[in-house]
Amino acid sequence: MRRPPDGPDEGRPVTRQDVENAEHRAEQARRAAAAAARSAAGSLETSARLHERLAAVEDETVQQGVGNADVMRESAWFHRQSAAADHKLAELKRQEAEADDR
Repeated sequence: MRRPPDGPDEGRPVTRQDVENAEHRAEQARRAAAAAARSAAGSLETSARLHERLAAVEDETVQQGVGNADVMRESAWFHRQSAAADHKLAELKRQEAEADDR
């Protein structure tokens, strides 16, 4: 089924139905944006947890004296920084979703 154009036809007055249809489409778009933001926040939190887990494994590797300690420490630092960034981005995405829900 073909959707009507987003705007009113040239020369045709805007009807109450046109306004209601536009408001309905806007609400659907807001809900979709909120759902996408919540999904992104979840993915970012998962990524952060994986970075934290890898940093912990690398710390344990250093404590056991296995591998190059400097490389492992640098990698653990990188993963902690990445986890912090992912947590921050996840929080921003949650705030974005809340704003879209209003």
